[in-house]
Amino acid sequence: MLDTGRIIEDRAMRDRLGIFEDRTDAGRHLAAALSPLETIVEPVVCAIPAGGVLPGLEVARALQAPLRMAVVRKVQIPWNPEAGFGAVTWDGRVFLNHALMTGLNLSEAEVNAAVAKARKNVEERMEKFSGSRQGPGLEGRTAVLIDDGLATGYTMLAAVEAAQAESPCQVVVAVPTGSLHAVTFIARRADLVVCLNIRTSRTFAVAEAYERHLRPGGAGTADPGPGYGALLMRASGRDPIPVPDSALPGRPLATTGLYDFPPGVPEAQ
Repeated sequence: MLDTGRIIEDRAMRDRLGIFEDRTDAGRHLAAALSPLETIVEPVVCAIPAGGVLPGLEVARALQAPLRMAVVRKVQIPWNPEAGFGAVTWDGRVFLNHALMTGLNLSEAEVNAAVAKARKNVEERMEKFSGSRQGPGLEGRTAVLIDDGLATGYTMLAAVEAAQAESPCQVVVAVPTGSLHAVTFIARRADLVVCLNIRTSRTFAVAEAYERHLRPGGAGTADPGPGYGALLMRASGRDPIPVPDSALPGRPLATTGLYDFPPGVPEAQ
């Protein structure tokens, strides 16, 4: 393990493909990396569905911590649902990358429709996973955010911001795999990032870290396309700040605020 202060990785896994059997196996490796960390106090494991659920279960068992769902859905580009220009979090916040929206020439109607679709999906997932039950609070505790990987970092960034709003003592991001750009970007927002399999290649797909994906007939992840990545790289690197509802014409998009998504995010695959 290599600990650089804000990022912990397993250098033996650097740039390797098919390093994990599946997401449960990845969760066990994550649990082994997190368990010795004395700085993790009173953890609450927050798994981002769907990819983060199986790793999150393994981490919660190892840390003997409660598990809750951190529902975050990307706001999809209308003509390419595998890619997104923002995210909606479990607390109703909407994060949008306005620089990317401009580059994609999205209309007000397209933005409103995409946000509404993402919010509906979040609400449905919250009901499915939690119903009327209130998950464990994060105030004064360590929020451990789990997903199956970091490609661009958009989903995780939104999760970090939403978790920080609940006043935890620290936010730890733990993922089995991630692109170097995404990991370093998220490390500027979270207190600690644990990413075992960091990859430095220009193209990146989370699924390639999993052996079953590489087998014939394995499930894959679609490529968002080169234009999307180029737009991300051209966008400026501002911090996420509240944006007035007037920033987009029409009715407000979020009751709890509209946020500009910092686009100093790495290139998508």
